[in-house]
Amino acid sequence: MIKRSTIFSAFATVLFSGSLMAQVSVNTTLPATVAPGGSFTVELDVAKGDVSGFAKLQQNLPPGFSAEQGESANATFSFKDQKVKFLWMALPNNNFQVSYKVNVDASLSGNQIIEGTFAYIQDNETEKYVIPKDIISVGANQADAANQAAMDKILADQQAKEDAAETARKEAASAEETEEVAAVEEVTEVVEEVAEPIVEAVEEIAEEVVEAVEEVVEATPAPAKTVEPVADYNDAMMKSKAGLVFRVQVAAGPSQVDPSFFVNKYGISDAIVIEEHEGLFKYVVGEFGSYRPAKTFSNELRDNNSVEGPFVTAYNDGVRIHVKEALDIAGQ
Repeated sequence: MIKRSTIFSAFATVLFSGSLMAQVSVNTTLPATVAPGGSFTVELDVAKGDVSGFAKLQQNLPPGFSAEQGESANATFSFKDQKVKFLWMALPNNNFQVSYKVNVDASLSGNQIIEGTFAYIQDNETEKYVIPKDIISVGANQADAANQAAMDKILADQQAKEDAAETARKEAASAEETEEVAAVEEVTEVVEEVAEPIVEAVEEIAEEVVEAVEEVVEATPAPAKTVEPVADYNDAMMKSKAGLVFRVQVAAGPSQVDPSFFVNKYGISDAIVIEEHEGLFKYVVGEFGSYRPAKTFSNELRDNNSVEGPFVTAYNDGVRIHVKEALDIAGQ
């Protein structure tokens, strides 16, 4: 489940040459929960307005978290004393995104707070934008645990039904085979006792027919066999559209479940596709040629279908990529 906290702050409202100075904002994206010993990515989208020149973005991590560099937007990255820093001598010309990976100590648990600031120079003075605090829970999420338990029960019920059906099939086949054997034995006894000479004659004729057929078969070349490849449904869905595609992820977990689980729970009418990605089974829905309608669909699933934390994913020629990379490719 993904949590987004977006704060837009009118940082400097100064009348200069008859025009209003542009606003500065920072949008933070990170998951709501993470497992002990796991990792996650923090993304920060910076709307810089007309700010340029020197700037520093800093976030303070709680003990037990460590950071690795992700996207830097040409900044100098450092992590020391639980402080993540991005330093620019000159900011990029346009709005930009930076990111970093956080590794979580296996002994850590409970709610953890991440906070920070974006400092820059404007009108020869240092200004500072306070990035709102984000809270991430380290440990099992109760809703996720309940969903996983429900998934496990569905899998167990499905397996039990399949086992029962297989047992019934085997029992029916065994009974049918027993009846066939008894009938064959009875007919054989009658034939042997009443019409043994006829049986011998039929056998001789049958042998001659078989030999003639074998000679014809040997003289006739066998037609070449063609094997039709069986396309995997999920792979075909994921690669059904070449180029750039946006979809919406509705769930993920370590165990695979039937997509009907999400259809029944959330009332989703679109086909749900399963993909294996980063060691998890992920369930995605929809297919859009641009980001905006995919984001609108994600919001509808959240608001109208009560899906917990749906978010947009991106694919290029069937390969899952970062949404930021997709937006760069699309020029959006």
